[in-house]
Amino acid sequence: MSPAEGLLVMTTLLQSSSPTAMTKALSIARAHVDRLGHAQLVNSFEATNSRVGLLCYLSSRVSAKPTDAATTLEYLQAAKRTGRADEIERITRDLSVTYEPQAVLAMLKEPAEGGDAPSFLTDPRPLINVCDRFELVGQMAAMLYEHNKLAHLKLYLTRINPGRAPQVVAGLLDAQCEASRVVEMLMPLVPKELLKDATLAPRLISVCEERERLEVLHPWLSALADHRDLPEEGGERQVVMEALHKLEPPKKGLWGLLG
Repeated sequence: MSPAEGLLVMTTLLQSSSPTAMTKALSIARAHVDRLGHAQLVNSFEATNSRVGLLCYLSSRVSAKPTDAATTLEYLQAAKRTGRADEIERITRDLSVTYEPQAVLAMLKEPAEGGDAPSFLTDPRPLINVCDRFELVGQMAAMLYEHNKLAHLKLYLTRINPGRAPQVVAGLLDAQCEASRVVEMLMPLVPKELLKDATLAPRLISVCEERERLEVLHPWLSALADHRDLPEEGGERQVVMEALHKLEPPKKGLWGLLG
């Protein structure tokens, strides 16, 4: 058959409500994609409103070409249209699959069919997967703060990646988040996290100093200084105490006391 005749057979099969016909159409699409053309096959599925068929076809294309970012995005969009949030989460988490992060984030910001809120609010896991993988944590923090979903952000820091706390704080401060809510994110980070990563406290202090907001860390630093698990000697305690010292009010000199 010519490609045109093959596509006509595809369309005819897809127009049938028979599961057997759908199976045959998918077999044709998978086996003859190079002859019939990927874009033309997608058009056949869409023209016949075969959403599930399109999802199955694109799934096979992602498996065959996991490094093709454009095909991955097509598959994610098809999964979103069919309500397959589990597939969106799986693909965004799979390190062997390539996708363009900003394109996927734009898709997650769009509402699901029949809704008016961004789709990531229903299931924030894909958002977290994308931003954690591509180091867009500051952007993630701002998006979750904008939609009052800080509980998800807190879960991310305590369960998934405590080491990204500086990026979270930077994103929240840049989004004009209240200091009390920033502290709420940090309080669960107990000294054992500092002992795992000696750079964590210095990086947190640095992002706050860059924004002239070191005072935001005062409750967290004070709690750390008083924590029994923080060694009495060592670099971690020294960093904490030096930062607290910077937050102490300046002492008045002799003339100030006399005045």
